[in-house]
Amino acid sequence: MRKGSCTIGMNKHGEVCQIAKLGGVPVDALILLSCSNLALTHVVRMSKVMEEKLVEDAKKRDKGGIRAELSAENERVS
Repeated sequence: MRKGSCTIGMNKHGEVCQIAKLGGVPVDALILLSCSNLALTHVVRMSKVMEEKLVEDAKKRDKGGIRAELSAENERVS
């Protein structure tokens, strides 16, 4: 049975943005640091995945770049 929880918000640079500790169970500081270091590896990996997906999405949405976007021509159906 879980007696508490701890959530650490961190950016890809390893900066802790927030910590929320719920429950009355004490946590050793070294264990908390160890867990945050482990979390950083996941944060870095997930950040890379998200950046890759955003680049893929931008390429899918780019229909010829800014020149095509500013063009007044419409696609015509024959």
